Amino acid sequence: MSEQVVEDPVLRQCYIFRRATAADGAEALEVEAWVQPGVLSCQGAFTRQALPRSLRGALQLAVMARHYWATTLILRPPPFLHALLIAPLARLGELRGHRAGQF
Repeated sequence: MSEQVVEDPVLRQCYIFRRATAADGAEALEVEAWVQPGVLSCQGAFTRQALPRSLRGALQLAVMARHYWATTLILRPPPFLHALLIAPLARLGELRGHRAGQF
């Protein structure tokens, strides 16, 4: 398995690319991305702690949280509130035109 690390000090992001071999012999590329919450605050919709500053920010954050649910660990709000908050806000955000990865 070979690994390459790419860091962007300006945006405070780190990408790790790994070439791996699956059990059946097929090659696969694994990509791991580390993004600081402060990066999202560049648009002014989020604080450095990734808290939304407005309803627009809360809707965008909920859409992204639901889209990346399987590969993201969300610490706030507490896990028992995820189903109560994220799902309805994400649906409303999508109805208002928000898409994951688009700001």
